[in-house]
Amino acid sequence: MTTPLLERYLADLDSRGYAGSTRRRKTSSIRSFFFFLYRHGYIENSIAERLIPPRTEQKQPRVLTENEYKRLLRACAHETRDAAIIEVLLQTGIRLSELTRLTLNDIELPARIKRDPNTVGLLRVRGGKGRKDRTLPLNYKACKALRAYLKIRPRVEYDNLFISKFREPLGPRGVQKMAQKYLERLEFKALPSTA
Repeated sequence: MTTPLLERYLADLDSRGYAGSTRRRKTSSIRSFFFFLYRHGYIENSIAERLIPPRTEQKQPRVLTENEYKRLLRACAHETRDAAIIEVLLQTGIRLSELTRLTLNDIELPARIKRDPNTVGLLRVRGGKGRKDRTLPLNYKACKALRAYLKIRPRVEYDNLFISKFREPLGPRGVQKMAQKYLERLEFKALPSTA
């Protein structure tokens, strides 16, 4: 076995459409295997050490079209909690992990919610990317959806903003399942998940 042969194998994986992350894992496995063979004396040198792992591609997130956005909001309009979650995600762009860490103290809604651009709510996001806290504005739609949800939010011992039907804090997987339900119902092309 030679290095060019291993490189041809990785090139073949690329031509068959394997993602960079998959090819990186395979490269790592090959290198580990050859290092094992070398360390135990089965081969004279570890030819795989010269293999250069491919880069992981950075996929651009798929964005909803305006029509898809409106259809999604109509689909979840009868589920107050889901509508609030969808609005907050779409209006702020926060990650699922950030959304599920939100507490009641992290939102500040105006006394009167109106379409005036100077009347906005605030959302404090703790420990986001780079572990930095930040404050984001909440527009009219997000404020309205959150106010409606807060009226029906179950009274529980947790201060997490979003609560599951089991009266427990809603986790990232629960949000993914909820969103996937609407996406499948509307037959949208899959959207990438965000942690």
